Amino acid sequence: MSIDYVRLPIAILQIDEINTNQKIILALVASLRQGLKLTNDKIADILRLSTSRVSCLISELQRKGYVRIVNPQSKYRTVYLAENSKVTALALNRKQQSKRGSTSSKPKSTSSKTTNITEVTENNTTKGKIDHKEFMGYWNAHETLPKIHTLTQARKDQLQTRCKEKEFTENWKTIIDKLAGSAFHTGDSKSGWKATVDWILKNENNYVKILELPEPDFGTREVSEDEAEALMAEVLDQ
Repeated sequence: MSIDYVRLPIAILQIDEINTNQKIILALVASLRQGLKLTNDKIADILRLSTSRVSCLISELQRKGYVRIVNPQSKYRTVYLAENSKVTALALNRKQQSKRGSTSSKPKSTSSKTTNITEVTENNTTKGKIDHKEFMGYWNAHETLPKIHTLTQARKDQLQTRCKEKEFTENWKTIIDKLAGSAFHTGDSKSGWKATVDWILKNENNYVKILELPEPDFGTREVSEDEAEALMAEVLDQ
């Protein structure tokens, strides 16, 4: 696929909660009916960023509800606009306004549909459950984390136990993002130890420590031996 230019709609340009690079990625996704099939490496070449940074940007777009990812670990990975994304909602709103201007018999019905969509979204957010397939897909979208090949029944049970904890249910995507951005927890230490999904689901203390980490910058800072030894001591205590 050859990309010569990117059309940036005003609806995307005016989104305040994402940065310029994310707006460009979102514009690419919105412009392709069959979804964005470019690899992170190719997107990184276009934006002049590192592959890990692109992975973080796309994961953040997914976490905020702007995109959905199909086959995240396959060479056929495709990024689509999320069905409940704000960009889609803006487009729907324009269509509704157009219909209201041309017909006077359907405004009430259209408004009702919009309300139902909102209610479904809010219910999915507040019901306090995490779909294990969604969890696995979001985890595996992060290239720095050890891949989950299968969620055993024991892992599903651990996930459901964590779902009883509000802190985890409300922040599980942030926890995964921060874990993926932590040099020590992804193998950048003398021991080469990496945090697995079993470690993060093991107990409340582990994921709270990750949640308290600063936002990942995906920079090149190396972990000092003193830092690595201190962190490893904490891990071995768990």
